[in-house]
Amino acid sequence: MKEELTFRSETEKSADLQEQFSKYYENRDPADYEAIALFYAGFMFFGISIGALIGFLGGGWQGMFLSEGWIDTIIGAIVGFIIGMDWGFISNGMIALKQRKKSRGDICPMPLKLQA
Repeated sequence: MKEELTFRSETEKSADLQEQFSKYYENRDPADYEAIALFYAGFMFFGISIGALIGFLGGGWQGMFLSEGWIDTIIGAIVGFIIGMDWGFISNGMIALKQRKKSRGDICPMPLKLQA
């Protein structure tokens, strides 16, 4: 049954694609993806914390917090979250560039050049 479901194309393009996939998975390091996730999480928590603190302080501290200052705190937390995500994107790009330089070649199977 399993043999019926498998499809193998014996063309040159499929062999090239298979080679690119095998190179990609040979050079793939799970620690890079873990580092990227940790950067995202760390920067998001840092951004939320700083943004909420700035919103709390800008909203009138404890005296105004219960009346209308909580809105400033929430806005600050949202802005901090967005800034933290931006820092995560930057760190993701830096890790990707380092990985690309380390591999010294096009190992990603996505930019496959197909001829018409």
